[in-house]
Amino acid sequence: MKRKLLAVLLVVGLVALVGCGKEEEAPKAEVETTPVKVAKVSEVNLSNEITISGKIAAGMEVAVVPKVGGKVTQVTVNVGQRVKKGQVLVTLDGADLAAQIKAAEAGLQVSRAGQKQSAIRYQEAKDNFVRMEALYKEGAISQAQYDAAKNGLDFAASNYDPTKGGTLSDAQIKQSQANIDAMKANYANMVITAPIDGVVASRSVDPGEMAAPGAPVVNLVNTSEMVVEGSLAESEVNLMKVGQEVKVLAKAAGDEAFTGKVESISPSADARTKAYPIKIKIKNPDEKLKSGMFAEIKLATEARTGVVAVPKEAVIERGTKKVVFVVKGDTVSENEVAVGIANDKLVEVTKGVNTGDQVVVAGQQNLADKAKVTVQ
Repeated sequence: MKRKLLAVLLVVGLVALVGCGKEEEAPKAEVETTPVKVAKVSEVNLSNEITISGKIAAGMEVAVVPKVGGKVTQVTVNVGQRVKKGQVLVTLDGADLAAQIKAAEAGLQVSRAGQKQSAIRYQEAKDNFVRMEALYKEGAISQAQYDAAKNGLDFAASNYDPTKGGTLSDAQIKQSQANIDAMKANYANMVITAPIDGVVASRSVDPGEMAAPGAPVVNLVNTSEMVVEGSLAESEVNLMKVGQEVKVLAKAAGDEAFTGKVESISPSADARTKAYPIKIKIKNPDEKLKSGMFAEIKLATEARTGVVAVPKEAVIERGTKKVVFVVKGDTVSENEVAVGIANDKLVEVTKGVNTGDQVVVAGQQNLADKAKVTVQ
């Protein structure tokens, strides 16, 4: 029994001795890495661009005003509605004017009927006098008969002017006709139509209200072509020419740039801003551009071919230096660079990187030279 107990104790001691002889291994420290995104350095054709801020307006905007006043009887359009040139927008009450025209035309017909009768009477008196004068010369009629024929002609001539081929009231008849024509023109103006193709931007009258001459009842805009209004600094004004094509970016209308054409450049600076106002015209067939949107005009000032370029976001500032991080294996190298021309996406690098290098474009803000990275 004692022998068995000694054997068990011996085995336990050996196990404990072996366990004490093994040293515990320390866990390996994990090296922290930074996830980054990269882009390859390449040679490209690059144009230097400057950005000019502007605001978009409709290419044509028209305030539709009535030529005559009157009570509004009908408004046929609403805000946002598209209209065609000549389409009826607003109708004014022309009943009173129509009655006046009808009365004036009736009076003119009476005057013209009287004019016709005067001409007939004059011609009859003239024919009679010619006949009586011939008889008088032959001694066939008396002096009294001749005088009666002459007096009859004079009376007829008092209502008729043979040199003008009409009655002495011709001027009044012409004036009456002119007045009727003017009333008809005013009556036609009671129907207000669209002067251009466009969209109703606003309307300021409703049926039952009074419209006044010169006060807009509807505002129309033509949005098939838009205008970007901006300003050029003194250093930029000679870089742009009328007719030149430029890129226009409106963030609210999407990321795709529009092509515009310079319509005008003011020859003199604004007295307040000291800048030169410009206008850029842009086709807007899809009507993505809206009045009031902000835009950026991209003006190319210099173009080069075969330049080494990196994405703009790859270049960051560290103090007074510009640097990029070049990926080499699983680490990065912080390279100081010199930059040249640039556009909205790329910047030329004249020193510090080589074609084919992989440069960090996202995640580099907290990097340092020799830092470990994971390319994503």
